[in-house]
Amino acid sequence: MAAQFDRTCVVSAKNGAIVRKDAEMSSEEVETLEKGTVVRVDSERTLSNGTVRCHIADRGWVSSKTLKSHDVKPQVCVLHGTAANGKIVRIQLGALLPKLSSVDLVFVDGPRLASEGNAQYNMMRSFFGKDQVLREFGTATLDDRGWRTYDGVDRAVDEAEAAVRARFPGAPPRALLGFSQGANFTTMLAARAERRGEPYACVVLFCGARPGWAKQMPSLLFETPLATPALLVAAKEDTVVGDGPYEMAKLFASPVVLTHAEGHKPLPSADPEALNALTSEIAAFLRQHTITC
Repeated sequence: MAAQFDRTCVVSAKNGAIVRKDAEMSSEEVETLEKGTVVRVDSERTLSNGTVRCHIADRGWVSSKTLKSHDVKPQVCVLHGTAANGKIVRIQLGALLPKLSSVDLVFVDGPRLASEGNAQYNMMRSFFGKDQVLREFGTATLDDRGWRTYDGVDRAVDEAEAAVRARFPGAPPRALLGFSQGANFTTMLAARAERRGEPYACVVLFCGARPGWAKQMPSLLFETPLATPALLVAAKEDTVVGDGPYEMAKLFASPVVLTHAEGHKPLPSADPEALNALTSEIAAFLRQHTITC
């Protein structure tokens, strides 16, 4: 039966062995698929044998046995705040990580080095260590309302998209998660993806700024509210972005907004019960939108 199937190449990876279309499968390639049942993959949301879930961008064939032998998880891209990096945002999200065992988090560094003139630069080095290489996704400015904008925003978003693609060469992530500047760029990336017909399954946005950058972008991107499911986290004592998360929520058709009682950080630390409740809701939201049945 396998000989009738077409393929371009056999790819062995942690997401399973995929046989793509365009040429006939050889017996050796069938062996590569571990002699499991060969099932058709037609979309980015695929379920095998009722239990094993995978995210594959290419159409082709995949071994259900291979899928069952791997820990196949949806991938979620994480974008850090200004004057930070992937290691720092991993620390900032530390209390959430144990609850996200159902997804594979990939932390992406901003493509630009943060300037020493960045208002957060010295504070971040002091707190996280002088050996940290601090990065950013764009050079922040303010519009005449005091809302967040970026110098050369289109180019900055192009660079952010390239940074994400570099970490996800086989297929795009299922979802995006961002803190502060990372939340701003997550929203712009989600808008681009949705308008080109390739929406992310969801986004999670911590402490985003008032979106002056929405008016900098081509009008089509934010002409109508985004259908992409969005969960936004606002901090009641946040003096950095103020009511930014609530203004950002207006860019989405059906946003969910959660709050914590502390300042400009993704998660609270003073109240263990509040921390547990917030992280549980975030984890449930990601499971709901990234695990497809």
